[in-house]
Amino acid sequence: MEWTGRSVRCGVLLPFHAAYPGAACGDITTAARHAEELGLDSVWVGDHLSTGNALLDGTVALACAAGVTTRVKLGIAVMVPALRQLTWAAKQVASLQYVSNNRLQLGVGVGAVGGHPNEWDAAGVTSAGRAARTDQFLDALPHLLAGAPTELESLPGRPTVKLDPPVGPPEIWIGGTSDAALGRAATYGQGWLSALLSPEQMVRPIARLAQLAASRGVPTPAAGTMIFAHLTEKTMADPAAPVREFLINSYGVEPTQAADILVAGTPAQVAEQLAAYRAVGVTEFVIISFGPDLATQYQLTAQTRSILLD
Repeated sequence: MEWTGRSVRCGVLLPFHAAYPGAACGDITTAARHAEELGLDSVWVGDHLSTGNALLDGTVALACAAGVTTRVKLGIAVMVPALRQLTWAAKQVASLQYVSNNRLQLGVGVGAVGGHPNEWDAAGVTSAGRAARTDQFLDALPHLLAGAPTELESLPGRPTVKLDPPVGPPEIWIGGTSDAALGRAATYGQGWLSALLSPEQMVRPIARLAQLAASRGVPTPAAGTMIFAHLTEKTMADPAAPVREFLINSYGVEPTQAADILVAGTPAQVAEQLAAYRAVGVTEFVIISFGPDLATQYQLTAQTRSILLD
């Protein structure tokens, strides 16, 4: 089905994380200002404790971006509240909403198990029960953000806490592809955010999301996806090569799957590739750019956005 009820929004990943060992993080404030000046809709970060590469705390990076922008949305794709104590996670969200004047797009996920390094071990938190802790966070978050005295039923002694100053609720985007994640999106989210899926692979979860929302009597959440892209100013031979190699070597993606999920080429070519996602219901794009000049990648992404909106 073609989705016509929502306009397309297009954001970019901030340089909070080095893609390769030995590389440095980028200039967050310059990148955020540039994205806003170009008319892009949002800037995004991830949420990791450690990956083996240079990495900034995502909430700090977004706070820096908030301080130098006024319009662009600020996204986390995705926060893992189960890695944190529940109330501290809510305080981070509330603080970001406050300093950004309610511009946060809060992605939430349960997190992956294992990995090198193991973030759960490093945080001193068990991965067991992480889905239940995530739901407890999402249940309590609206009350905590509103500044209401909130009884934390999942904690020993069931303490009551009140967070000040109160702030408005952020847009919540639930990450994950499992049926449980889709149910979480229908229960708590205004959006569902995927990654590493082709347009064809998004058809079933988008349809399932609509079914789950209908069964709950709520609006169907918007569908979004993170896109690995290399944009070029001119047509060139095999512009997908750097993205394809990254997906295969860093994520272990099979070559055929990598070819199905990356986009590459000029803004017109990339817009045509993204149109395949839009045709199955995707209205939110988070572009993860590959290229020697991030400013140019942002500029070409903005041109792609303009083509998609025509």
